[in-house]
Amino acid sequence: AQRFRRPSLPVTSRGRLAAGIVGCLTLLAIGWTGLLIPSLIRSIEATFGQTDAGIGVVYLAYALAYTAGSFGGGALTERVGRRLVLGGAVVVHGLGIVSLGLAPSWGLFVAAALIAGSGAGCLDGGANGLVLDVYREGRGRAMNLLHVSFGVGALAAPVTIGALVVSGVP
Repeated sequence: AQRFRRPSLPVTSRGRLAAGIVGCLTLLAIGWTGLLIPSLIRSIEATFGQTDAGIGVVYLAYALAYTAGSFGGGALTERVGRRLVLGGAVVVHGLGIVSLGLAPSWGLFVAAALIAGSGAGCLDGGANGLVLDVYREGRGRAMNLLHVSFGVGALAAPVTIGALVVSGVP
């Protein structure tokens, strides 16, 4: 694995700040999108005529794809570079989330969860690696801030979605 490792380049304070902001926004988005399905579970079950077991299949598919994205994204990053992998993961995750909202059938909804999960996993591993690489000193503080961002996104999703559903937004 060491032969693929790229040497770290010196990072300016502006570059360090930008990387921290990108990492935090990435985990905020992953936290938000990770709770979209649980926040809309009643609507999803009614729309697709599913039971709790069907929703469990979606959770399993998302989790497996997330895990594969986390592991595979790390290895791919070492070979082709962080910028290309993270940029591609943003596109894959975004397409998966949009596809969840547009899926006309249950099978396509599950497939969209697979796509979204793989993109999210790749982004999660990539953002963690980015912050660890850029913040050589103060790694603990940087990682704590990064993961607080995930929690903020995970908290904001059900609160916002609940308010929208209560106000009558379909």
